[in-house]
Amino acid sequence: MTKFIALLFLALASFSCEDDISKLPVESLSGSYSGIFGKSHPQIKYKASDVTLTFDGDIFYGQGEFIDYPAICRGFFSISGDSILFVDSCAWTADRVWENILSGSFQLEQKGDEIIFKRQRGETTDRYVLIKDMNTSNN
Repeated sequence: MTKFIALLFLALASFSCEDDISKLPVESLSGSYSGIFGKSHPQIKYKASDVTLTFDGDIFYGQGEFIDYPAICRGFFSISGDSILFVDSCAWTADRVWENILSGSFQLEQKGDEIIFKRQRGETTDRYVLIKDMNTSNN
């Protein structure tokens, strides 16, 4: 019985430590970022696009170099572990390429002032590589 309680305690402790380490507060992204959006696919060549993105509390807004590539408007975001979830709040017309809208879940990586989000859909990968603007204050 003592072994069981010890194993149960270790299992619970390891889960709680993992959660504490992997959570990144949304405030840590606060500020304006500039960078590149790109898609990759083994058989299709996509162009890259300059992008700007601003995070303010749990709100995001931004734009891409081209009107619909990527389609960035505004909305809410949340972070859980190494994932960031974007919920777009704009009304889009039916002629949009819906997969180009910044919405849904992405894998998140942060290294200092650089953030990377990427998402795999079949053989296509969407990737944002952004650097925090120097004029942005660290809140």
